[in-house]
Amino acid sequence: ISMYREMYQEKQNKRPIDEYLNEQEQLQALLLQAEGMKEKALRHNDREAYLKASTVADRLQKEIQDQDLAESSPAGTAMYREAETVVRQIKEANQLRLMAEESGNTAVVERLDSLQVRLTAVLESFPPEIYNPSGFVNYFDDFPVGKYVAEKQHQYDLMLEQYDAINSELGRIDSLVSVTDNRIATAKSERNFAKVSQLEMKRRNLVQLRKRYDELFVAVNESDVAPNPYPEFDRWGDLGAFGIISVYFDQKRAMQGELTQVSSVLDEVNQSIDQRKQVIEDKIKKIEAEIRLMTMRARMEERARLRAERERAFKESYFDTRESEASEDENNPQQ
Repeated sequence: ISMYREMYQEKQNKRPIDEYLNEQEQLQALLLQAEGMKEKALRHNDREAYLKASTVADRLQKEIQDQDLAESSPAGTAMYREAETVVRQIKEANQLRLMAEESGNTAVVERLDSLQVRLTAVLESFPPEIYNPSGFVNYFDDFPVGKYVAEKQHQYDLMLEQYDAINSELGRIDSLVSVTDNRIATAKSERNFAKVSQLEMKRRNLVQLRKRYDELFVAVNESDVAPNPYPEFDRWGDLGAFGIISVYFDQKRAMQGELTQVSSVLDEVNQSIDQRKQVIEDKIKKIEAEIRLMTMRARMEERARLRAERERAFKESYFDTRESEASEDENNPQQ
């Protein structure tokens, strides 16, 4: 049954791995926005906005780093796997004991009782922390096939997004080239050669930009990313589920009550992952709200600056005009 269980759990635990990869992608996108805010604040010499953007960027960078370390760290998982192996051996010994009892083989029952005592002693030797879900920081290492399939499919999805984005940008550049060509023709007909020169330079820049996008487009198309890295993954996962149902259907007795607490460890791990996911989602929402607020403030400050410049220019123009009129009145007194 362990083989069936492994196949089934590989498929079932692919979903949290997909969610982990999506969280990483969202954090990277937010970090890119924060870095852009830093550059904008630096260009406008806005020290306050720069410090706020730097704080957000540092928090995002730390969150990404913490996730990377948690995903790659082996702490706690080795001991947990050992405990899980002992639990599985106890369950298997218990099933064999039930079969020996039914067949009346007392010698085998005695040997299995002795084995269960020794295995229980081994299980009790593990520290209590092994049953604390917070101790497991590398849950995905237990499902390498599911992780491989999830990562490859995620890479393929990113490749499709890049493909669509590049294709859209190429279309936009072609449209700009066409508009520029029309403007060049109009400028030539008007014999506005200065404008023709300016437009031709703009067209050359667009052509160069399109060449770079063409190269990127070719690179994306040539990337070695398969849409379905393991075609039989879902089928084998379903087969594993069917195998578990079939094996348990043939069992005549339920597991003993003393194994209930140990068997619930997997459920506690799943609950811990769901809690961790909620915490990360809350952090992402908070950071997104801060970025939106900073963007709105930057726009309001920019509008206020432009409004102040317009008012200053108007006042300067108005007083210059008034002084000029006064000077003319003094030079031309009434007769």
